Amino acid sequence: MLLEKHGGKIPSSIEELTELPGVGRKTANVIRGNIYDIPSIVVDTHVGRISRKLGLTKQEDPEKVEHDLEAVLPKDHWILWNIQIIAHGRTICTARKPACGECFLREYCPEGQKHI
Repeated sequence: MLLEKHGGKIPSSIEELTELPGVGRKTANVIRGNIYDIPSIVVDTHVGRISRKLGLTKQEDPEKVEHDLEAVLPKDHWILWNIQIIAHGRTICTARKPACGECFLREYCPEGQKHI
C-alpha cells in the first residue's frame, strides 16, 4: 500500500497514516511528531493515566484523551508532553506503585496531594 498509493513515501496526514495496515492513531501521531515535526499528542497508557490523575481529562478512550489534551496544552508543548509524561509514567508515576513523594507534579495532582 505504501508503494502503490504513496509512491514509497510515508504520508504525513493522520487519515492517510491510519489507512495503512497496522498503523493506528498512536503510531500515526508518533510518525507525525518524530518524522515530520508536526505537533501531535501520543496517548499511551502512561499519558492517559497521568493526564486523568492531573485532571486534564476524564476520558478513557485514547482519541478523546488526545482531543482533551489538545484543548488544554499549548501546541508547541504537545511532543514534549508525550516524551516527558511517558518517561514519568515509567519511572516515577508507575501504575502499580507511584512514587508521589518524588514527583515534581505532586502539587498539581489530587492523588499526590494526599502524600504531602
